[in-house]
This record gives sequence, structure tokens and C-alpha cells, in this order.
Amino acid sequence: MLEESSLAEKVTLLEALASRTRFRVLKSLCAAEEMNVRELRNELGLPQSTTSKELSFLRMGGFINFGREAQNHYYSCHHDGVRKLLQTLDKGAPATNNPEMTR
Repeated sequence: MLEESSLAEKVTLLEALASRTRFRVLKSLCAAEEMNVRELRNELGLPQSTTSKELSFLRMGGFINFGREAQNHYYSCHHDGVRKLLQTLDKGAPATNNPEMTR
């Protein structure tokens, strides 16, 4: 049986990945060693407000790391659960022709 704290962490991770934007942010951060906000915004084509909101959510959940150098804020993802789940999804993601599933 799962402990309540372990279950809560897994549910929070799935909630984080349920958002297409957060999913894209996590994939980008896992693929890179680290990124600053500007690099992330440019890669994903997101507005500053959306980027900040999603980074804040992921940081509060403990899924990403944060660092600061002068005025630059850097983010990275070294969370084993996130990395393993993203790898699993990449391996087993079925192709779909349903446009509703690609939004």
C-alpha cells in the first residue's frame, strides 16, 4: 500500500504533467542542463507571464531547481520521478490522428 505522502507526491506530479504548457517546460528543462527564463520563453514561444506562472508552480512542487546569477534566474530539472516518467511517456506514446489529443 502506498503511503499517503508518496501518493500525494505522485498525484502532484501527474497534475503538473496534465498541463500541456508545464509538460513542455519540464521536457525542455530535462533536455537541457539548465535554462534561464529568456531561453525557455524563446524555445517554447510563451509570454513572460505564462512562463513565470508555470515555473512557479513547478518550483513549488519541487520538480525543478532554481538558481540565480546576478539578474538572471536559471532553472533545471534533476527530479528522478519527472525524468523517468517523461522517458516512459516518450517510449510508449501512441501516435494519434485525433486533433483533440494534440492540443
